Amino acid sequence: IEAVLINKTDIIMTYGQQLRQEGMQQGIQQGMEQGMQQEKLEIAKNMLFQLHLGMDIVQKATSLSREELEEIQAEEK
Repeated sequence: IEAVLINKTDIIMTYGQQLRQEGMQQGIQQGMEQGMQQEKLEIAKNMLFQLHLGMDIVQKATSLSREELEEIQAEEK
């Protein structure tokens, strides 16, 4: 009976560890995506305000939406 209990505990711990690992991986992925989005926004700001490029060019270069670029412009005013 004791061996069965140990095996069940091992299975539960292993499953718990897997869930934790998956959660950590999802968190890392989300953090990377947010970082990449933030970098795109910073690049867009530089292109719009320092290089004085048009919205169409910035949109193509960064793949940000027109709405996102308009928000950036509104923030700078």
